[in-house]
Amino acid sequence: MTAQTPEILIIGDKTLAMCDVPLDLYLMRMRKANRPVFARASTSCWRGYVGTWEIRDGMLTLTGLDSLLLVGDAEVEASLELAFPKAKDGLAATWFTGAVRCVEGLCLAYRHAGFGSEYERDRVFEFEKGRLRSEFVSLNPPPPVYYQIHPDGSRTCMDGMVRHAFAIEDPLDGAPFEEVYERVWAKRPEGEEYFGPLASTGWRL
Repeated sequence: MTAQTPEILIIGDKTLAMCDVPLDLYLMRMRKANRPVFARASTSCWRGYVGTWEIRDGMLTLTGLDSLLLVGDAEVEASLELAFPKAKDGLAATWFTGAVRCVEGLCLAYRHAGFGSEYERDRVFEFEKGRLRSEFVSLNPPPPVYYQIHPDGSRTCMDGMVRHAFAIEDPLDGAPFEEVYERVWAKRPEGEEYFGPLASTGWRL
């Protein structure tokens, strides 16, 4: 499978590339007669859409769709309300329990399949019935360095990327993540620039 176009996740002033598709679970639970049909026009986006998500008051919410919908014999530009008529102000992801991964920084290892490529940083959000429960950042070249991100934006260095992990001494001593190369790994890896955090995807079917 070709590497896939990520979803878009907005949290605060950050716009991130999200390498998970929680909407697919919702679509699978819909009655077939009510399920929107997306035009799959690109091998880099087999699902046929790119969703824009926001974390609103702690809730993961679908706020936009970039896609073409099949309506009868015609292809029309998608909107959230057209695809999901009851979701006028956004579709709260109450069906979703699990984690989503957002990628940041350089692409360190390209994988020509799904969302398998590796990046400088993974930002992982854990949800329970759509409600945000935790946020972690992993700085990825070996050995990885993990941080729990608190609701106020502060961080704690941890020995793993799970909620019951233990706090450990921060090797960056509060410095920006980018300084991990000078302070911990000594050498910045070679890689390709990626759009994370996103300024704009510019993606179209």
